[in-house]
Amino acid sequence: MGQNPISGNILKLVSIDIKTNTIQHKIPISGITQPSIFMDELRISGNTIYLTDAHEPALIILDKTTDKRRKVFRN
Repeated sequence: MGQNPISGNILKLVSIDIKTNTIQHKIPISGITQPSIFMDELRISGNTIYLTDAHEPALIILDKTTDKRRKVFRN
């Protein structure tokens, strides 16, 4: 663990290969969320990850290949 760390105390989504116990990918989400985020759902479809924020109701969409992210359907 600890390969390619994302510096600072930021929120991130981490993909771990459970067979090798290694981190495969990290996507920072701090720039689009608040520290008080309450993620209650995560869905993956192809290269797209969908997260729901129940604290500040919204849908967060992440692209696994480009790390681009956006927040939609804000309350």
